[in-house]
Formats: sequence, C-alpha cells, structure tokens
Amino acid sequence: MIEVVVGIVKKDERLLMVKRTKKEGDLVWTLPGGKIEENETGKQACAREVKEETGITISVISEIGGRIHPDTNVRITYFLCKYIEGETKVIDSEEIKEVAFKTKEEFKRDVTTDVFPGVLMVMNW
Repeated sequence: MIEVVVGIVKKDERLLMVKRTKKEGDLVWTLPGGKIEENETGKQACAREVKEETGITISVISEIGGRIHPDTNVRITYFLCKYIEGETKVIDSEEIKEVAFKTKEEFKRDVTTDVFPGVLMVMNW
C-alpha cells in the first residue's frame, strides 16, 4: 500500500491547498503532501513535500490522525503544521497547476470529496 503524508497549514484563517495537474479520482484541489522517502520520518516528509509543492516553509507541530483515503485507496497520515515563511508558488508544474490559501467558502466550493474530520477540526470549520 502506498503511504503518504499531508500537511495542514493554516494562515490567517485560510488553508494551504494545491490544484494537481492530474485528477486522482474526484480529487482536484487537495492538501499538499506526498510519499515518504527512504530513511525519512513522516514529519520530515511532510515539511519537504509542502516546500516542494508550494514554496512555503513550515514546521510540523503534531500528527493529527490517519486513514485510507476513500477515493485513492492510499494510506494517509495528516500533520498539523505551522506556517513559517514564503509566498505560494508552483514549483513543479508537471505535478501542480496552482497553489493557494483557501477561505472556508472557497474550500467548500473547490473540495468535492470526503474530507478527513481532523482537517475541519483544526480549521474550526
């Protein structure tokens, strides 16, 4: 089974999200993250993936849970992260089409798949 990490990065009541170039099931807009590399912890993978996908530097605060994603059948571990610095930008245009901090309303409009409850809890949504 594929194992990935996901970063939940909040800034000014907005949530950091990426729009992938390729859909994964019904997933278009999603949270930044990716596969854990050899000899890397989940926290290290999360910080690296967020930086690689968004240009944003974060620190990982804590793990908030995990699940098997209902659309992609991937094991996901979610991490609460603290925004440190950086402006959103597309680093890898083959993988990512757009990067943005989304408001609650934008999130509800753009995310059409099942959302891990921990994400909504962290955002107080």
